[in-house]
Amino acid sequence: MFYGTKGESDEVQLRAMYASSLKGPWEQHSANPLKTDVRGSRPGGTPFVHNGSLYRPAQDGSEGYGCAVVINHVTSLSPTEFSEEVSVRVNPDAGGPYPAGMHTLSKVGHRTLVDGQRVLFVPSLFLAEIRKLVSRFARARHEP
Repeated sequence: MFYGTKGESDEVQLRAMYASSLKGPWEQHSANPLKTDVRGSRPGGTPFVHNGSLYRPAQDGSEGYGCAVVINHVTSLSPTEFSEEVSVRVNPDAGGPYPAGMHTLSKVGHRTLVDGQRVLFVPSLFLAEIRKLVSRFARARHEP
């Protein structure tokens, strides 16, 4: 099982655990953290097998949170070893409805699901944030 944790300087650390069954007992991978690269440490979907090889989708945050998904080819995986290399980078469709980024790529049956992002200006949310800032500023001015 792959998962991400927050590191000391807010980077995401890729970690893994393994067990002989889903009920455990689960053990930490001896090489944890496996990876701390902003371009592919944060998990970004369900790992999958293609043509006998394991692939691990990950978020690429090099240009901002969830700007794209990279598909990493896992070249070595055991309780003591791990290595992978980028196979392909999947960018959002610049002309599509979610051009600001991609977070997730997962296979579900015969379909592939993707999670995209877009930037919208929502006046009510903007006003709510302004109210929070004004309230915080007013409290700070009255504190000793």
